[in-house]
Amino acid sequence: MKFSRRYGADWELMFRISAKRSILDNEICGPTIFKKQKEIEFTIFLPFDVIQNATYPSKSAIEFLLIAVSSVLDSLGFDIAPTQARMRILAQTFSTDPTMFDSK
Repeated sequence: MKFSRRYGADWELMFRISAKRSILDNEICGPTIFKKQKEIEFTIFLPFDVIQNATYPSKSAIEFLLIAVSSVLDSLGFDIAPTQARMRILAQTFSTDPTMFDSK
């Protein structure tokens, strides 16, 4: 796999998720490389206004998130075909399962 060859098998991939107003699509920043911790980090900014104005905001947020994560994974050489094939089902499942938004 491209990621393991480039960074090593003991490196971790991390995502920070946030949102921004006044953007129409995902904004992906990174990678930020933390050599000491052996971590690769990407920051994903979701389009806040677009999501809030959607008929189903939670589903819209999940769809934007899955698209962004898939894009990063694809750029790192991961096989994203299984995720892409099920993206709409995953978004629907995640956004309608009350345990996904548990606020403990």
